[in-house]
Amino acid sequence: MGTKQFSTETAQKLAEKLQMPMEYIAETPPEVMLEKISQLEEKEQNLMATIDKRKEK
Repeated sequence: MGTKQFSTETAQKLAEKLQMPMEYIAETPPEVMLEKISQLEEKEQNLMATIDKRKEK
């Protein structure tokens, strides 16, 4: 059973967003990449929450 890989376009977007080489994206198992995406999303949500709190002051 093979693992699904990301399309070239998706890998390019992930490489840019995660600030990683595209080769790393291509060689990394999708489940690991999904974890990294989840971590990035959590960081962005925390940042937005912090910005919102500062706006309320």
